[in-house]
Amino acid sequence: MKKVIIALIACIVVAGIAITCVMGLNYELMYSQNTQLDIYIGKEFQDEEVQSIVREVIGQDKKVITQKVEIYEDMVTITVPEITTEQIEQINQKMNEKYGLDNKVEDIQVVHNTKIRGREMVRLYVLPVAISFLIILIVFTILYRQLGMMKVLGNFIGYTFLVQALYLSIIALTRVEVNRFTMPIAIALFAITQLAVAIKLEKKRLNQVKEEQK
Repeated sequence: MKKVIIALIACIVVAGIAITCVMGLNYELMYSQNTQLDIYIGKEFQDEEVQSIVREVIGQDKKVITQKVEIYEDMVTITVPEITTEQIEQINQKMNEKYGLDNKVEDIQVVHNTKIRGREMVRLYVLPVAISFLIILIVFTILYRQLGMMKVLGNFIGYTFLVQALYLSIIALTRVEVNRFTMPIAIALFAITQLAVAIKLEKKRLNQVKEEQK
């Protein structure tokens, strides 16, 4: 049974790496190449209303994110994958009709954002995680030195790598969107893995102590 599980995990990791190399990861719209439109409405509005207008112009199957901004929430930021000048003009016209505005296309602030690379997402986490990794490794090596340094290193590094590789492979295979929760979940899995490794090593240490006492 153990060999079957190991083989299954290995297949998932290999398939995940292959999919990542061929197709890349599926990034959320905010992390992909997108265009943002800032439109001043000057009154209360519902996000669903704005999204309906935008989808009517660019297509119902397109991803659209709307966010209220400014202190009085009377301005909206619209994020779409891509948009043409003609579509911006149509959106402006429909927004004017919906909310009784007289905005001109020139009044709309348009920002074109490039795709955020994976390394840019993890950059802020690298140093804290690396420091935590080294500290935990040193502590484990000291606490469980009687088990042998190679066994401690093997468990600590091996399980950490395996869990993270499996997590990223599942994301790649299922095409789950990479978003702001991806890294916090990875860090949570890192912490859980270290706890599991500590429990496993402690059990081995206690068993070794019992055997020595016999």
